Amino acid sequence: SLVTMFALTRQQIPGLARRHLPPVITRIYCTNPNQPPKQPFTDIETKFWLYRVLPAKAAPYLSLARVDRPVGVELTLWPSVWGLCLAAGFQGNVLPPLSLVSLFAAGAFLMRGAGCTVNDMWDKKIDAQVERTQQRPLASGQLTTKQAIAFLGLQLSAALGILLTMNTPTIALGFAVVPLVVVYPLMKRFINVPQLFLGVTFNWGAMMGWSAVMGTYNWSVMTPLMISAISWTVFYDTIYAHQDKLDDVKVGIRSSALYFGDSTKKVLSVLAGVTCVSLTWAAYQANQPTLALVLCGSSSLVHMLWQLRVVDL
Repeated sequence: SLVTMFALTRQQIPGLARRHLPPVITRIYCTNPNQPPKQPFTDIETKFWLYRVLPAKAAPYLSLARVDRPVGVELTLWPSVWGLCLAAGFQGNVLPPLSLVSLFAAGAFLMRGAGCTVNDMWDKKIDAQVERTQQRPLASGQLTTKQAIAFLGLQLSAALGILLTMNTPTIALGFAVVPLVVVYPLMKRFINVPQLFLGVTFNWGAMMGWSAVMGTYNWSVMTPLMISAISWTVFYDTIYAHQDKLDDVKVGIRSSALYFGDSTKKVLSVLAGVTCVSLTWAAYQANQPTLALVLCGSSSLVHMLWQLRVVDL
């Protein structure tokens, strides 16, 4: 599963060569800049199947929560799975309980959607000035801020219901992440690498996964696990951010793509190393088998370096 996790990021990266991308991503992100686009440049998957099944009034809410782009849920869930699996292995089990994994999957879906809702509420005016985000529900006027707040309340209430089924240390961590979810969209206005804050917020579930199984905190495992997850997030989101560089300069917001500039690949190479070394160290601290440590570190590093080799920034 650790190897598969890194494969997911391939679908997140707009700059990979066309031959490595599925048709949907190619259509959205690989438009030839020298030719007029055949459709508006947007990150909304307009042909998503739920848009055809559910009433038209539901579509803006689905889009607001990015339901049509589920890879974000997967990227949120994977760090939780790392924590769950490491804790299960520490206890001598092969895998964590399926019921617990299912709860974390539902929580990842809800909290990723809540994070997107908060993000679009803060960035409503900015999104209206960026070509890729102009058609988002709040920026385009399909939904009002009041409707978004009501929807956010529904998402957070459902997530709270899931959280309250877990043990006390996990509940405490769950409440602690809420302020981060609320403020992380603002970081692009103040710090040069807002992806660092995104990494902390997106990967909070890594610690929750561990505590949900163990019922306690073990910082010798949780700390390197978080460092690995944060480095991974900065890695893939920096590549993702390169598509918005011109618009970011125009509207005056910051990103790691702008900050790293021509040194992006060098910095990301270092981040790939940090990701894999930290993840391997977390697994070592959790008493994982030697073979698992070797496969975890080496396969992950090879995949990330391959991504850097083929990506066109």
